[in-house]
Amino acid sequence: PCREGTFWLEKTLHRIMEGHGTEEDIKTLDRVAHSMQGKCLCALGEFAVSPVIGTLKHFRDEYVAKVRQAEAVAAD
Repeated sequence: PCREGTFWLEKTLHRIMEGHGTEEDIKTLDRVAHSMQGKCLCALGEFAVSPVIGTLKHFRDEYVAKVRQAEAVAAD
């Protein structure tokens, strides 16, 4: 979960931040982060999920606004 999970978290976060994300990407972040939590043998995996889970918990609306903005731009 550590090696593959951090790869998917990083790839998905970049896609969202670059304005190419979808609401499905937000669900993917949540699913991957929770799948990794408590299941990694190394500290990297545990440290990688904390900011993702924390920001999704407290700032999910920001993620949604970012992907909806990207979807609106793509629709134009």
